[in-house]
Amino acid sequence: MSNWLFFVAALVVSMVIIGGITRLTESGLSITQWKPISGIIPPLT
Repeated sequence: MSNWLFFVAALVVSMVIIGGITRLTESGLSITQWKPISGIIPPLT
């Protein structure tokens, strides 16, 4: 049972490291305006 705990902890640490690298390199988001719903559903009014 402790294996999954170490696995999840390793995933969290890797996410923090990747997020830090992204922030320090000022990469930011590639999709700044993403509207997945508004392009599919037509206006109702």
